[in-house]
Amino acid sequence: MSKLTYRRVISKYHNKGKIPARKITRKYKRINSKKKAKKTNKSRNRKMRGGDHIKQPESVEELRMLLDRYSMDTSQWTKTEYNLLEEIINGESFLEEEDGKLIRVVKIANIVIRRMDGKTLRESYQMKDGKRKDKKNGNLTEKIGSSESALVGIERGVIEELGHEKGSSVINIQQLGDEISEIKPSDSYKGMKCVYKVNRFSAEWIGTPEDFSSIDGHDGKEIFWIWM
Repeated sequence: MSKLTYRRVISKYHNKGKIPARKITRKYKRINSKKKAKKTNKSRNRKMRGGDHIKQPESVEELRMLLDRYSMDTSQWTKTEYNLLEEIINGESFLEEEDGKLIRVVKIANIVIRRMDGKTLRESYQMKDGKRKDKKNGNLTEKIGSSESALVGIERGVIEELGHEKGSSVINIQQLGDEISEIKPSDSYKGMKCVYKVNRFSAEWIGTPEDFSSIDGHDGKEIFWIWM
């Protein structure tokens, strides 16, 4: 409480004999303490969710202006501004500001698929345009759109990445715990910190199929899957 406000309160109540000055002082010290705690909690919560929301670009020109404003070097990116803009427009990611820097926020779902003998399905590598990209035997992972739930997103991702026939063999999809946030550098957009909001799932596969490959229904790349 400012000194001016405090004087007004004292003048209004204490001078009229309604409330002793010491009680007013104790009361407003408690109020100020609560206000400071609330402000601190808001700041902490903002950092946990990624940062301050900013207006999302709607064109490549707007995106480039935003990147220039934050002195973002795109020369080391493996993807282009067009790829990032497509993510933003499709609701797969969005940009925020944290400590004066631009960050990318992505909501994803990660699923562990087990077949009847206990082995899990892992993504070994991808092939597109004759180029191989190793995936370090990771689980199936899918970006979640802004208009869909994590469960709907991972169900869509299973069909898109495994194909309809094999994807139909995946049953009993269940979420494991609450959404968690992971902060790490982006592989595709080097130099830009990324906050991944991760939703974890488990599922079962009917039968014991062999290793196989599938065509991604989103961008046409061939994905090679192994059981480990």
